[in-house]
Amino acid sequence: MEKLNLLPEQSSYVYGNDGSIISTTLDGGYSRSRVDQFKSTSIINCTWRLYDYHYQYFRAFWTVITEKGVYPFLIDLILDQPYLEEYEAKFVPGTLNMSNPEGLTYEISADLEVIPVRDDEYSQSLIDAYTADGYGYLNLLEKLVNVDLEPL
Repeated sequence: MEKLNLLPEQSSYVYGNDGSIISTTLDGGYSRSRVDQFKSTSIINCTWRLYDYHYQYFRAFWTVITEKGVYPFLIDLILDQPYLEEYEAKFVPGTLNMSNPEGLTYEISADLEVIPVRDDEYSQSLIDAYTADGYGYLNLLEKLVNVDLEPL
């Protein structure tokens, strides 16, 4: 599987959570919810600001991926964790746009359909650690400064 070796601008992400849960509003109480599809995809709008040689690479990559349909590819994104993770994605047909070409700089935007990376054990361990010691376990610097190094 090919990998897109360009990172979209982090400030450009428009990311809605996946639509795997559907709900029906009920009179007088919580909505009734259920899982619609297990591990459904999410749509993410991304923007890349590229110099001319990066733009040529992006267009070549897009052409190869979409030549005979839209094939999945790998891309590094910051979505579910505060660091880059590799995701499997596909371009959503008809969403690739170029705007604001300025000299040798190009702004490209596209929607990606992304399969979420889920590690339920890791997520549960974070929840357990956070609830066991409040946020102190996750914020050790604050504990060091405010508890361990109390003024005399």
